[in-house]
Amino acid sequence: DRVVGHLRRYDRTSLGGELDGLGLDEIDSRYWGLTLLPALIARAALLRLKTDDRSILEAGFRPPGPIAHRLLKTTMRLETLLIKRPPLGTSVMLSARRPP
Repeated sequence: DRVVGHLRRYDRTSLGGELDGLGLDEIDSRYWGLTLLPALIARAALLRLKTDDRSILEAGFRPPGPIAHRLLKTTMRLETLLIKRPPLGTSVMLSARRPP
C-alpha cells in the first residue's frame, strides 16, 4: 500500500463517515472480494520478499496470465452470485445520492 500511494484503508463505517457534511444519503455499502482474501494474503507475503519499491511495483502490477485471470474472474462472478452481503472483503463499495 505504501509503495503505490494508498494512504487510507476504509471499512463500511469509516467510508460512510466520509459522506458527513456532503449532503448525501447513503443508499448501500457492502464488501466484495471475500473469496480473494487468501490469494491476496499469499501475494502480500510473496511481495514482502522483494527488497526495493521498484520490484514491488513491477511484480504487483504484472498481469497474472490468462489462466489465472480467468480463474480469478470466475471466482468473483460466483461470489457475487452466491454471497450477496459478505462480512468482509478486499474492497468496500458505497452508493449514495443527493436527496430530492
